[in-house]
Amino acid sequence: TKITKMNDSNYKDVLNNPVHPVLLDVYVSNCGPCKLIEQTLLLSMPKYASRVHFAKWNADNREDSTQIMKLMREHNVHLGKMPTLLLFVDGKPVASRSGMATSAQLDTFL
Repeated sequence: TKITKMNDSNYKDVLNNPVHPVLLDVYVSNCGPCKLIEQTLLLSMPKYASRVHFAKWNADNREDSTQIMKLMREHNVHLGKMPTLLLFVDGKPVASRSGMATSAQLDTFL
């Protein structure tokens, strides 16, 4: 099982998942907690595989993120502390959490 990488070419398909909510991991390249949370997500994926789709987006990649940034602005999503987890339902963000998360904290968030 892997986490879907999101970019401008696939973001609509990823976020508008008709079957499951989407947990989007927003990260930047030089971020220690971002690397740690990816491991937490990978360990948690089997538990949520039938209920949540996991995706990630590198916010450093400006060339392939203009449409995603526009979507974030349209929904008043402010990305501050990294990593940020966003939960999307029917293509709209419904919850967010910034900073590192343990498996237990991820369970509470989801």
